[in-house]
Amino acid sequence: FNRGDDPDDWQLASVNYPMTLGDRIWADRGARVELQMRGGAVYLGPETELAALDLTRDFRQLSLVLGTASFRIRRMDRDEVFEVATPNVSVTFETPGSYRIDVDEEGNSRVAVYQGRAWAAAAGGQVELGRGDRMRVWGLDRPDYDLVSVGRADGWDRWVDGRERRYRSV
Repeated sequence: FNRGDDPDDWQLASVNYPMTLGDRIWADRGARVELQMRGGAVYLGPETELAALDLTRDFRQLSLVLGTASFRIRRMDRDEVFEVATPNVSVTFETPGSYRIDVDEEGNSRVAVYQGRAWAAAAGGQVELGRGDRMRVWGLDRPDYDLVSVGRADGWDRWVDGRERRYRSV
């Protein structure tokens, strides 16, 4: 992890590490991270960097710089905003649901909606995404995108599902 006030000072995170505004988390090769948040959880895959841009009661804004992150949102207040920015798309979760965002080394992004509804802002416009939609966004200066179906679950999705089942059984 890295505290926002010293961007070059990376330290090993510990269990129950409290993440706050400006903090960054890096999941190293072979690592997985689970972040519990009010109303849900965020799961980070190996070689993933996530930053907390804003974490107030009504506004949660995160930045996914690189890697894979799954978001399981169990509840949202009526006026609550939950947004995730990548190098080329900004995703706003409109409803509780199950979402995944992947960012590759070139800054290209993929946004998948397994359950719920989200808005993706890229290439000067906004696209509504619903259950079963996946948006691929490529390019940084003038991003382009297409919409496809989510497809089959992979090993990462199955791991996240297992963690969620564990949460529900507690």
